[in-house]
Amino acid sequence: MTKKLSVLSIVVVLLLSVCLVGCGDSSVAENDYKKMIKGTWIIESADITGGLEKQSNNDYTFEFSDNTLRMNDPWKLEGNESLNYEIKESNIYYGKTANKLNKQMRIIKLTKDSLELELMSYETRITFYFKKG
Repeated sequence: MTKKLSVLSIVVVLLLSVCLVGCGDSSVAENDYKKMIKGTWIIESADITGGLEKQSNNDYTFEFSDNTLRMNDPWKLEGNESLNYEIKESNIYYGKTANKLNKQMRIIKLTKDSLELELMSYETRITFYFKKG
């Protein structure tokens, strides 16, 4: 009986440990996003409401620094101005001033060398596919 109880105790402890590690604070992921997203990202293509547009011009970029985002894109989404941004969970909130971050993009995928962002703009969904510059 004590062997069964000790095995059961070990299983319970292991399950709790896995749950605590897997269900941890999301701020760790936010910090990872903030670190990984810094730098220049070259737009490889964009899926605009179903129609894929390939980009062969490496001049189209999004540049992320500590708190500033610069969109150099063919659609002139933000007029190529420097914008303020903040990351919360998997969302990037951005705007012209730090206290008015009224626009949003969602991070779909972020690795050390690729980035996918989804942007809703005037009822049009744009998914950007980037490679690290």
